Amino acid sequence: MAEIDLAESSQSRLKSGLPPWSRAGTKPAYQPLQDNLKVDAMIIGGGITGALMGQLLAERGLSVVIVDRETPGLGSTVASTAMLQWETDRTLNELEHLYGFERAVGIYRRSAASVAGLSKLIVANGIACNLLPRQSLFLTSNQEGAGDLLREVELRRRAGLPSRLSGTLRSLHRVRT
Repeated sequence: MAEIDLAESSQSRLKSGLPPWSRAGTKPAYQPLQDNLKVDAMIIGGGITGALMGQLLAERGLSVVIVDRETPGLGSTVASTAMLQWETDRTLNELEHLYGFERAVGIYRRSAASVAGLSKLIVANGIACNLLPRQSLFLTSNQEGAGDLLREVELRRRAGLPSRLSGTLRSLHRVRT
């Protein structure tokens, strides 16, 4: 396996290279496997998911090894935006139609808890990654979209999830409906 030269790599490569959100471009520390090991858990893949799973299992007292065919942290993880969002790929309204209100809310709450937990892990381990909490923003450009946003806000409030509606949208929806 050839070493990845970070000075030669660029963010235009999807599976490897220098991530656009990395300031220093330093390689994660790792040791090539030299001998047979006996461990409680072996994780295949040294990206963000494998690293987090390794962290969790190690905190629970298990001996863990993470193996990756490439340099850990420089596979598909490098192609991510590095944005942590508790928003899912579907709105709460869409999930409610698929799974019902309680299950849909559970999905959103678990997603929010995951991001909060990862944020705590970053702080606890002193990871210098410029973590900056931000709010989500939904935009619409038509009456139908305004109605969808209003329904989403109502569902989120009913679920106890953060939500705020601008006065402009409220007025736009009232005037045009």
